[in-house]
Amino acid sequence: MLSISGLSPSEGQKNVELDSIIEFFILDDDTGIDISSLIVYIDGDRAISDAEFQDGFSGEFSEIVPDGDNYLISVDPEDDFGQGKTKLVKIQVKDLDGKYFNISYVFKTIPAKPILTLQSPKSGAILKTPQTLYLEFTDVIDGVDHHTVNIKINSLDIVVNGEFESGYEGDYSEVKDITDGVSVKIDKEEPFRDNTYKLDYNVQDTNGNMLAGSFSFSVELLQAVLPAVFPQTGFIGPQGITRAMDLGIGDSINLEWNQPTKRYYGSDIFVLIYRSDQRLEVFDDIPKYIATSDVHEVAVDGLVTGDTVYFAARALEAYKDSIGLDGLVEVDDGLYEFPEATEVATTVLDTDMLIRVVSTDGYPSTGTIKVGGEVMRYSDISETQTGFIISTNGRGLNNTSVSVHTSGEDVEFFTACQDSNQVIVAATPTYHADIDHDREIDSTGIVVNDYSDNDRKFFQGFDFCGYHMPLPQQIFQGVNDCGSYLGGEFNGMRGMNLFDRMLNREEVLLDQTGEPTILLKRIWDGQTCSCNTMRGDHPKMKMCKDCFGTGYEGGFEIYENLRREDRRTMISFADTLEDLLLDAHKSLEQQYEPTCWTLPIPAIKDRDLVVRFDFTDDTEYIYEVLNVTKEKLIYKHYSRQRLSLKRLDKTDIVYTFPFLE
Repeated sequence: MLSISGLSPSEGQKNVELDSIIEFFILDDDTGIDISSLIVYIDGDRAISDAEFQDGFSGEFSEIVPDGDNYLISVDPEDDFGQGKTKLVKIQVKDLDGKYFNISYVFKTIPAKPILTLQSPKSGAILKTPQTLYLEFTDVIDGVDHHTVNIKINSLDIVVNGEFESGYEGDYSEVKDITDGVSVKIDKEEPFRDNTYKLDYNVQDTNGNMLAGSFSFSVELLQAVLPAVFPQTGFIGPQGITRAMDLGIGDSINLEWNQPTKRYYGSDIFVLIYRSDQRLEVFDDIPKYIATSDVHEVAVDGLVTGDTVYFAARALEAYKDSIGLDGLVEVDDGLYEFPEATEVATTVLDTDMLIRVVSTDGYPSTGTIKVGGEVMRYSDISETQTGFIISTNGRGLNNTSVSVHTSGEDVEFFTACQDSNQVIVAATPTYHADIDHDREIDSTGIVVNDYSDNDRKFFQGFDFCGYHMPLPQQIFQGVNDCGSYLGGEFNGMRGMNLFDRMLNREEVLLDQTGEPTILLKRIWDGQTCSCNTMRGDHPKMKMCKDCFGTGYEGGFEIYENLRREDRRTMISFADTLEDLLLDAHKSLEQQYEPTCWTLPIPAIKDRDLVVRFDFTDDTEYIYEVLNVTKEKLIYKHYSRQRLSLKRLDKTDIVYTFPFLE
C-alpha cells in the first residue's frame, strides 16, 4: 500500500506561517505509483487534479518531482493562508494495480492575536528550587505592545500595564521588547513558598488583538528558605578557583573563578579568597581578600619566588546592603583586603548596643561580626569610641545567644555561612619571559641556546643575470633567456663574499632536492600554561590544547621564510628505513627516524617540529627534532644544519595545532 511521508506543515501543527508551502512525499510500496491519478484538496479547493496544478495553486515553487520510485509534491498557493485558519488537506492517489490511497490532515495558521511561544515553568510543573519565571509573547504580523502586559499570580497583581508591582522588582525582573514580541521575567524579591500557584496573563498586539490565558505550577522546595543572616550560595559551573597561573614576574599569581550565584534574589554576593603556605591549613584562618560579584579574576602579588602557595575561593551571600564596602582597603578594582580579627576593648553587657574594640581599621561601614560566640549585625562604626554600633534587633543572630563579653575576646567579621566547597589550587611564582633571573646570562638562557643573532643573518641570492649564470631550470630545459652581462655576475659586485656564495649554492641545491615544509618553533618562555600550575601535569603528557605539551601558552610559533613566496622552509630528506617494531609485550610501533639537512637560517633547535607534506600537498606526518648538528663553514659561520627527526604518531596532540591557518 502506498504511504505519505515528510508532511510539511506536519499534521496538527500550529502557528504555521501564512505563506508556507505544502510539501509531502508519496512513497512507493513496489506496486508503482500512478502519478496521473493524484488529486489534492486544500480547504475544499482542488489544488491538484490528475497531476496538474489548478488555478490559485501554481505558484513559483509548485512542482511534482520524481525521486527514484517516489514523488516529492510541493504546492505553493498563490495567495497567503488567512490568519487563525484551520486548513484541511486531502490527498488521493492510486498505485499501478488500481488501488486508491487516501489521507487527510489539518494544520492551523498564525492567529491574529499574540502567541505565548515560551514559558518557564511549564503548566503543571513542580519547582524544587527557587527560580525566575519567564514568559515570551510574539506576534510576527503586528508585534506586541509591552504596555499591555498584565500578569496575576493567585489573583494578586504582579505586572500591570508593563510595570512591576512592589515585591516583584527583583534584580532580574523585566518586561523587555524582543524581535516580534515581548519577554517577561518575574524575579520575586522573596522566594515562592511551598504552595500551588495560578498565573493569569493577558497581552495585546499593536492592533488591539488580545491573548488571555493561564497556567498553574507548584513549589515544593527541597530545602526550606529560612531567614538566616547569610543564605548559603555557590558558583555557576565549577566551584571555587578554576585557574591559578604564574605571571612570570617572580612574585605574582593570577587567580580566576566563575560567576557566583544567588540562592536568594534580594541579596548582595561576594567572593572570599583564602591563602596559605600549607594546603591543609587553607581554611583554618580568615580569608585574605573579599571581592565583589563582578570580579572574576585577580592578580595576587607580594609572594616569594619559588615558594608554592595554596589558594581557595568561596562565595558569600548577604541580604541587600547589609555589607558596606566603605572602610575596606581596596587593593584593586572590586578587590578588598579582608578585615583582620580584633579584640573586645571593654566589657560588653547583654544590653549594650556599642561594642568597643581595639581597632576598627579595615572593617566595612556595615556588616556582621562575631564577638566570642555571639553573632551581631552593626549599622555603623563609631570612630570616636572605636567600636561597632549594633543595629536594632542586631544581637544574638544566627541562633546564637545574647551574652556578656569580657575584654580580650576575639572579634572577627562573620563568614560562617559561606559555601562549603573544598577546591584548593597550588601555584608557584617564578621568573620567565623577558625578566632577568638566575637562569639567564645577558638575556641568554642557560638551558636553551639563543640563536636569534644567527637568524638575523642575511645573504643575497644569485641574480641569475651573468653571462654564465642562467637559471639551472632553464639550462636543464635547453632554454637560456638571461639578460646581457652588465659588470659582475654576483649582484653587480666585483668582489666575492665567500659565505654568501657558499650559501647561494646550498640554496640552489636545496631548491632542487628539498621539500617545502612548515617549521614550528617551540616556545621556551612567556606565559606559563595553566596545565602546569594548576593540575600539575608534566608537559611530556602532552594533553593540553593550550600549550601542546610545551608548558607555555601557544606551544609553538610558525616560522615564515620570507625568501619564499609560500613562506615554507626547504628541507632535504635522506633515504630512511621505515620499519614496524614487533614486541611480545607491546603493540605494533612504527619506526621512522629520518635525517635531513637545511640552510643555517633559521636556527632549528631540539624539540622543534617539522610538518612534512606529500606530493598532493596533504599533511604526511609531523616530525619532532631529536638533535641538530651545525656544520662550520668559515670563521664563525655555519653552512648547513643536519637534523635527526622522529615521526610523531597521528594521535599526538600537536596534530591539532592550527599550522595551516
